[in-house]
Amino acid sequence: MKTSETKEEVTITKPAPDDILGIRTVWHQTWLNTYPNEGLGITVEDIEDRFEDYFTPESLEEGREDLKNIPPHLVFLIAKQGNDIVGFCRVFSQDTKNQIQAIYVLPRVQGKGIGTRLWEETKKSLDLQKPTCVNLADYNEGAQAFYEKMGFRDTGKRWSNPKLTLASGVSIPEMEMVLGLG
Repeated sequence: MKTSETKEEVTITKPAPDDILGIRTVWHQTWLNTYPNEGLGITVEDIEDRFEDYFTPESLEEGREDLKNIPPHLVFLIAKQGNDIVGFCRVFSQDTKNQIQAIYVLPRVQGKGIGTRLWEETKKSLDLQKPTCVNLADYNEGAQAFYEKMGFRDTGKRWSNPKLTLASGVSIPEMEMVLGLG
């Protein structure tokens, strides 16, 4: 019984350089689980292509260096279950707003409160007098429900970001949600 309780325990902490492989694994697995969309023509191959270089020794070393030098305007936290990274949150604090880059949780542990815990801990380091914005795939109903539960609202803004154009030429359509005035 003690072992299963320990296995379920999740801690929220700042990332260390050697956490890069776990962070990128969460990122990759979350995208594979979330973004393929037959109706839009977004394939698993599109997602795999996007992550093609994320796991090379050179790229992982660059990631380690980035984790050694996290800028003060970036709040970056990870969720660990035992020694395994199961989620992460990255938020940039800008002059006029906070911009969530990602709250990603491994698909196998989604729905267990890890994303909420990451967000609650991240908020402690943000100026919540400024609005907090997040851009997400407009067809990602799970993320929309998560952010609504956290108090975010849909701003009605929709667009296609050239940075999210995939190998097939299809772009992931985005929407914006906001918490606070804005």
